[in-house]
Amino acid sequence: MDHSKSIQGEVSWQCPSNIAIIKYWGKYGEQLPKNPSISFTLSQCHTTTSIQYAQKKGEKSSIDFLFEGNRNEKFAAKIIKFITNLYSRIPVLENLDLMIQSKNSFLIPQVSPPPLQQWEHWHCA
Repeated sequence: MDHSKSIQGEVSWQCPSNIAIIKYWGKYGEQLPKNPSISFTLSQCHTTTSIQYAQKKGEKSSIDFLFEGNRNEKFAAKIIKFITNLYSRIPVLENLDLMIQSKNSFLIPQVSPPPLQQWEHWHCA
């Protein structure tokens, strides 16, 4: 990589959220489902993900992940594994530090779901 030029920038994408009614179980290969699922899209609810990238500062590139502004180590480990598996196909990734931030336009319960009657006032922003 040409170190005389500094590489940095940001890309963002917003997608409608999708809820699985019947979820596939298990994966094979690189994140491919073992069987089909049935789901529906919530057009008024969305997830926005931004990736800030810059030329790596150290020997190894760094990948950080925040969901709703907070670290989620379990999910971050999956993202890091996925991205590092891309290094052989997209070599430039190995020379970048990445900060990935994701947020939803809707609330996700952090514990068991509330009673059904509480969901009738739930809506997407």
